[in-house]
Order: sequence, then C-alpha cells, then structure tokens
Amino acid sequence: MFPPLFVSIPYLIRARQCIFTYSKKRSSSSALNAGKYFSALPVIWLSALKREWERTNSPHAPQIKMLWVLFVSFNSMYSFFWDVVYDWGLADSTSRNKYLRNTLLYKKSFWYWLAISIDFVLRIAWSLKLASHLHLTSEDYVFLFEITEVFRRFIWIFFRVEYEHVHMMDQHGLIMS
Repeated sequence: MFPPLFVSIPYLIRARQCIFTYSKKRSSSSALNAGKYFSALPVIWLSALKREWERTNSPHAPQIKMLWVLFVSFNSMYSFFWDVVYDWGLADSTSRNKYLRNTLLYKKSFWYWLAISIDFVLRIAWSLKLASHLHLTSEDYVFLFEITEVFRRFIWIFFRVEYEHVHMMDQHGLIMS
C-alpha cells in the first residue's frame, strides 16, 4: 500500500496549503480548493484497493469499481470546473462573450472554447493515470500521460496569466483596449 500513499502526498500537501490559507484569510475559495485536492484521494486509494481485490479474486471488486468511477468522475469535473471558473474566470452566463467573460485578451473566442475543450478531455485522461487497476503502467502509457499533462498545464498557464492580467487591470480601474 505504499504506492497510493506516495501518490497521495502532493495532493495532501496542496490541500494543507489551501486549509492554511483559509485559516488566515477565511476565503471560501481556499476551502473549496482544498476540496478539489481531497477529492483525488478516494480515486487513488480505491484504484489501489480494486487492483488488490481483483488480484485476490475478491467478490467486492465490482462495487469498488463503481465507487471508483463515481469518485473519478467527481474529481475530474470538480478540477475542470475549478480551472474554467476560478483559474480562468470564465463561464460567466451574463457576459457579452457568451459564457466566457466580458474582457478577453485573445481576439477570438474560439481559443477559449478550444482551451476549455482540451482541459476537459485531458482532465479525464489524467484521472485515468491515477487508476492503477487499469494496468496502464507500461513506459509508453506513463510517458503519454505525462506529456498530455504537461500540454494541459502549458495551455492552462496561458489562460491563467491572461485572466490574472485582466483581473488586475479591472481592480485598478484601467481600461483595456
């Protein structure tokens, strides 16, 4: 049971950072962000448990698989939602740029929709990496998952920095042209 423990450590560290921020600032978004990291833990542990129970032919393996599907779906959607709404400031239903936000630095909304779509697909792909019971452990699969996560984060950072710039300009009352 050491592999799931080691895989859990980065999520626990980030969750602790969010809880610390919440305790200092009482920002509900910090508590919600901690929830995002905590939601990865059942995915990791249920995956390991399912793999072990399949190996020993346990009759409980199908129930664990169903729980795993539930938690992986929740974690993927929670993380995707967080990226789009909190990290990128998008999904504003009142925006003049349909479901994005009023101020967009990239000229075409196509790029925002493409980034949202890619983030959605790659969030799900990353969750599959956490699934030790899928036996996707060959070097080829590990490399593929790592590359796709680097690509997702590469896209994420452009939209995160863009949103932070828009947010800072808005806070200081500067007009964007």
